[in-house]
Amino acid sequence: MGRAIAAAVADAQTLVDGGMDALIVENYGDAPFTPGPLPPSTVAALPVVAAELRRALPATPLGVNVLKNDARAGLAIAGA
Repeated sequence: MGRAIAAAVADAQTLVDGGMDALIVENYGDAPFTPGPLPPSTVAALPVVAAELRRALPATPLGVNVLKNDARAGLAIAGA
């Protein structure tokens, strides 16, 4: 998780420095891409990354999107 968080924060900072005025956290690129609801590991990991992005860039609007249209997981992640 440490490497994933560091990469996410570095990417987000680069985007904001380049003029982006909002960010979206999502699980794009999950491998393997499993059908059905998100696996618990993804639901657990995304809010950890989002919290670190929020801490690093507190003034930047931050959204959450999860692939497969798992709305319940998305709401849980955003709420966390």
